[in-house]
Amino acid sequence: MLSVILSFFSLLLNSAVVLYPLLFEARLPPISLANFGGIISVSLAAILALAGVFKIHSNRLESYRLFRISVLIQILFVEVFIFLEHPFIWLLKLWIDILSLLVLRYLISQEMLAKNRLS
Repeated sequence: MLSVILSFFSLLLNSAVVLYPLLFEARLPPISLANFGGIISVSLAAILALAGVFKIHSNRLESYRLFRISVLIQILFVEVFIFLEHPFIWLLKLWIDILSLLVLRYLISQEMLAKNRLS
């Protein structure tokens, strides 16, 4: 459950950083490559995280894998676009994403061990 919360907190923070200039500026700024790439990658990560939420009751291992892929997308793509716009926030977000990824790796390994014991 902690990994789900961390993943969604990280996704929410990514979305806020990427979408803030587009939603709350007095006039709409021109969409830069960083904004466009951030919007696409945050959307993809959000779709995978939501798919993980819907699968958590039926297949927990698959759900954790979807969360892990979502966090990896956030680290490999979203963080790059955040770094281009906000370097300090990038450092904070990177640590949150790495912590989330480590928790997810642990949960996946525990789930695989439990699945192997039942087999």
